[in-house]
Amino acid sequence: MTRDEITAVVQTSLDDLTGAFFTTDDLNDSLQDSYDLSALVSECIETYINVNFVSNLTYYNFATSLTRYLRIIAIYNNNTNRWLEATSLLGLINIDAKWETTTGEPLYFWPVDSTYVAIYPRPASATGNMLVFYKQYANTLSGSDTPQVPDENIKVLDYLSVSDLLDQIEEFKKSLDYFKLSQETLAELAKAVDKRIQPDYVAKLR
Repeated sequence: MTRDEITAVVQTSLDDLTGAFFTTDDLNDSLQDSYDLSALVSECIETYINVNFVSNLTYYNFATSLTRYLRIIAIYNNNTNRWLEATSLLGLINIDAKWETTTGEPLYFWPVDSTYVAIYPRPASATGNMLVFYKQYANTLSGSDTPQVPDENIKVLDYLSVSDLLDQIEEFKKSLDYFKLSQETLAELAKAVDKRIQPDYVAKLR
């Protein structure tokens, strides 16, 4: 369903097909907020991209260089045809006390924070690239755009938006009813995404 199709469903749920209570901007803004929240909580939006290795670079700023970057999922070294193993700072120190300056083909990655991901060893030359799989924030929707939410869970956007708009006109009881529906549907979406992010699934993406 496109954004405009979903807003039409929201209008029907609100019994406001004539726009007596809510403008088009009200509907679109509320739906976008619902989409933003659903994508953030469930982490349902995933993508991947080739990133060139940079000589002697350990820390990669994915928050700046990757579109709508939320967090890392996995990294595949296209030079060696091997997955990098996720680890921690302590894990890297245990492997190599001078891990930050050791060069070679990358074997491990460490998600430092919401911005940086470190790789070890770091490449000595800017040769080849890595395939980076990551979660994304929601994109800004236009009328013909389809939200990146599975079809079986798309009702979460309707429920959240209706709850939000009813709350704005102080229909608190009805708003709470839709909010409860949204939380049930959001939990189902998050559960489906958790099942989806397994090693065999990620391998199929490559």
